[in-house]
Amino acid sequence: MNQPALKQQELTNSDQPSELGEEKKVEVVSLSGLKTPEKVIDALKNAEGEKPGRFMKQLRELDGMSVSQMATDIGLSANQIVALESDDYENLPAPIYVKGFIKRYCAALGVSHDVILDVYDRAGKAEELSPVLNRVSIKKKMHSDAEIMRWVGYALAIAFAALVIIWLQSLDFENLFGGNTQGITQSSDLSLPVLEQPGADMAEQEAAK
Repeated sequence: MNQPALKQQELTNSDQPSELGEEKKVEVVSLSGLKTPEKVIDALKNAEGEKPGRFMKQLRELDGMSVSQMATDIGLSANQIVALESDDYENLPAPIYVKGFIKRYCAALGVSHDVILDVYDRAGKAEELSPVLNRVSIKKKMHSDAEIMRWVGYALAIAFAALVIIWLQSLDFENLFGGNTQGITQSSDLSLPVLEQPGADMAEQEAAK
C-alpha cells in the first residue's frame, strides 16, 4: 500500500521580516501522511527552516508512547518533554544539555538521532544569524523608550520646580513672621523715661534765690 504523498504548504510569517522588508516564507511540512518513523526522519531531513520538535512528537505518537512515559524513561519532567517537542528552548537548559535530551529521546524510540541533532544545530545557527534585524528593531525601540522616559523626567522636574515656585510665591511672609515684627514695632513705639540730671534741682534753686 502506497503511503500518502508528502504534502507541503507555504505559510507566511509576518513576524520575521527579511532584510528587504519582504515577508519571509516558510515551508511547513504536513505530518498527517507520515505513518512510519523512516518517513518522519526523511521529511525532517529534507525540510527547510524546520525545527525538530514536532517531528519528535510525531515519532513518539507513532510509537504509542505518552508524554509521561517518555519523561519517565529518559529521566526528564513532563514539562521538559513538552518544551522539547514545542521547540521552546527558553524553558530548557543550555544547548549541550538539550542535545543530550534529544539523544536520550531518540534512544527511547529506537531511532537515529543524527538527523534530529543536525536540524537542531541548523535551527540554532539560523536563529543566531536571523535576529540581526530583530535586535536592531529592539535597540531602536529601547532607544525610543529611553527618549520618552528622559522627556517624561524633564517634564516632571519642570512641573515640580513650577509647583515649588508657586508655593513660595503664595506664602504670606508678614503673617508667617507677624508675631516677631509686631513685637519689634511695639517696642519701637515705647518711649524711654527721661532721667533727671543730678544738678538740675540745684540750678533751679540758685536761680530762685
